Amino acid sequence: MKYSTTRFHRTIYFIISCDDDNVSSKRVIEKLGGEHLEAITPPKNYVFYYDSMPEKSIFRIHI
Repeated sequence: MKYSTTRFHRTIYFIISCDDDNVSSKRVIEKLGGEHLEAITPPKNYVFYYDSMPEKSIFRIHI
């Protein structure tokens, strides 16, 4: 992750997501201090949407 980019833009946190069923990614994000915000089903107008797309877990990581 590029902390220098977020610091340059004076961002105090960034949002990251992963598939809700991806336990390994969720564990890594949580070890980095990620706060789980919600699990969502991406809307059909999402640019990368495809049929049977899994739910996504949304996290916020404070810098």
